[in-house]
Amino acid sequence: MEIPELVEYCDANYARGNEKCDSCTNDDCEGSCDRCFNSIHKVWNNRDYDCPNLMHHYVCEYLYAYSSEIWHLFNADNDLKNLDEYRILSIGVGPASELFGISKIADDKPINFVGYDLNRLWGEIHNKILDIASRCQNCSVELNIADVFDEFNPDNFKPNIIVMSYLISHLSKSGCDVDEFMTNLKDKVLDKIERPYYIVINDINLNTARDKFSIIYQKLNPIDDDGISSRCYYFDGYTYGTKHNSSALIEDIPANILAKYQTWQHCKKTAQFLIKVN
Repeated sequence: MEIPELVEYCDANYARGNEKCDSCTNDDCEGSCDRCFNSIHKVWNNRDYDCPNLMHHYVCEYLYAYSSEIWHLFNADNDLKNLDEYRILSIGVGPASELFGISKIADDKPINFVGYDLNRLWGEIHNKILDIASRCQNCSVELNIADVFDEFNPDNFKPNIIVMSYLISHLSKSGCDVDEFMTNLKDKVLDKIERPYYIVINDINLNTARDKFSIIYQKLNPIDDDGISSRCYYFDGYTYGTKHNSSALIEDIPANILAKYQTWQHCKKTAQFLIKVN
C-alpha cells in the first residue's frame, strides 16, 4: 500500500486558488483549507469535514504522520507485531491511515481490512484506496460509507483488531455522547466477536480525548477480568505510558507536497491506548 500514490492522487484533485478554493461551494469556507482545518479542529466548533477539497487536503497534510503513528505502535508492541494475520475493523476509517501503516509492517502476512465511516465525502478517496489495494497481494480491503452499528455482521467478518484513529476527539468536539458510543460499541460489536482481540485507540494527547480512552475498558472489564489488560504509548507532550523511541515518518515527503501543504513531518501530540481481550 503506497502512501505517495494516494497523496499524489489527492494533490492532483485538490483545487485551490490563492484564497478561497476555486471549486469551493461551501458557505462556511474560511478562505483556505488551512483556515478551515484550524476552525474545524477547535474544541467548540462542531463543523465537520464538509467539502471535497478538505478531504483531498486532509490526505496530503496528515496521511504520512497518521499512518506512521500506527506503524510505530505495531512495531513497539510485540503482541501486535507477532500476530499471524491482521483482520482489522476500522471505525471512522476516513482515508484508512492505519491500513497504510500496518501494510508497511505486515510483510507477507494477510491483511483483511474492513472500514466504516459516516462521511460520504470520503467515497471518492475510498475508490482510489481500493484501486491501490487491488495491487497489494496480501491485502483484502472493504470500505463502507455506513454506520458500523447498523451494518457490522460478525458472521461475515471476524476481526482480531478494532481501530479507532482520531475518532474519540472528533466525537467529543462534535458534541456526541462518547459514553453512549462506547456502550453501542460494546453491545453491537465487541460482545459479538470472538476472543482474543485487540482495541487500538490512536488520538490527540489532550485530555479532551485521552480522558475518554478508558471508558470502553471500564465497560469491558467491570469486574477486573484477568483476561483483559491495557497499555499506553505516546510520542510527546503529556506522559502517557511508554514513550516511543522515534517519531520518524515511514515515508519521505516529496518536496512538492511540503511546498504546498503544512504536512506533518514527524509523529507528534499523539496518545495510544491498547486493550487486549483474551
